Amino acid sequence: MNEMLPCPFCGNDQVEVLDADSEYYVPAVMSACLIQCECGCALQGKWESREAAINRWNARPETWPEWTDAVIAKIKARGQELFDRLHEKDMA
Repeated sequence: MNEMLPCPFCGNDQVEVLDADSEYYVPAVMSACLIQCECGCALQGKWESREAAINRWNARPETWPEWTDAVIAKIKARGQELFDRLHEKDMA
């Protein structure tokens, strides 16, 4: 099986693959495969196999546009803000 690369946005290496072999797969709701990270980054589609989906997740451009780092920083900041808000409600 192919090893998955970490999330391209947050770097988390605990990325989850949900497909027909997964415990939480719901055929009526999900497509053939969903790959997701805790930060919200996800890839969903229909591939011929689980390994094909992982290969697609692992696809990275050779170079990133100049603005990529700024966009990733904004996504991380917004994600942290939302996370903090949710946990404030849990603590109340």
